Amino acid sequence: MPKGKLYFFDPHELSFRRAKWIRVKHAAWTLFVVAFFISALYVVPLPEEVHYFLGFRTASNEDLQREITRLSSRVKEFEGSLTRLNKDANAARLLVDLPSYDEETRMLGIGGISRNLDLTEKSTIKDAIGLLDGAIATLERELSFQRSSTTEVLNKVEENRDKFRSLPALKPIEGPYTPDSYGWRIHPVLGVRKFHEGIDIIADRGTPVYASADGIVKLSGVYRGGYGITVVLEHGYGYSTLYGHLSRSTVRTGQRVKRGDLIAYSGATGLVSGPHLHYEVIHNGVKRDPINFFLADISPLEYRRQMSEKPRK
Repeated sequence: MPKGKLYFFDPHELSFRRAKWIRVKHAAWTLFVVAFFISALYVVPLPEEVHYFLGFRTASNEDLQREITRLSSRVKEFEGSLTRLNKDANAARLLVDLPSYDEETRMLGIGGISRNLDLTEKSTIKDAIGLLDGAIATLERELSFQRSSTTEVLNKVEENRDKFRSLPALKPIEGPYTPDSYGWRIHPVLGVRKFHEGIDIIADRGTPVYASADGIVKLSGVYRGGYGITVVLEHGYGYSTLYGHLSRSTVRTGQRVKRGDLIAYSGATGLVSGPHLHYEVIHNGVKRDPINFFLADISPLEYRRQMSEKPRK
């Protein structure tokens, strides 16, 4: 191959061919122009529009500062929203009979809260990012804290709903009663002073008797103590009720009943002087005055009517 000449390998001819000078010159100029242009981008300051067009523009410190300031304002807004949410959550907790969270408990639950996100002229971008990172981490902990509190409230709502269904709040039979019949009195049959553990509601034989709360039939039949035919319901949460001196029962042991369901008919079985319903409320094994539980201003028939008109879910 002659010296001083430029050759290239031609794969089609499978041999070396001499390069024409015009082509070499054109390639050299092309490489030179490209190299010069790339170098100029880093040496000669071009207009900002050119940088944007070429995609070489990077954010300046002023841009970053503005963005950090905007994010700081947003974080403060979220902090304010969470503070208001905490007040609403405390109100909800009180409504469902849960203790509210004071500020100390809240701070303990979330590990403190950022109170200083104001940037100064001396604040560096690194400092600002550190503050924002800490504030966002705190917000995440507070959201987790509020989520836990909300779950507790919802569980309590469901528990209360179940508990309210278990309260013996319905008068079990139509008829008058003596408000002070619970307590010490002279027994009408035995003629001795004896503690009366319930109330007597006067009613003719065969008057319907209704469950005063949701529950399970614990007893349906003759009961000791002179109560005659008796129904005992267990409602949960420590509550149970007794319905005595019945003419007959319409439920069986183990059966589930709802408040207002027909469970028996009144009578005069057992140790009695006349037809009536003997009704007791027991809470945690202690006989309570039933008058303190049921709503006397709504009759069992009115309750059943209203419940029948409610739309079924």
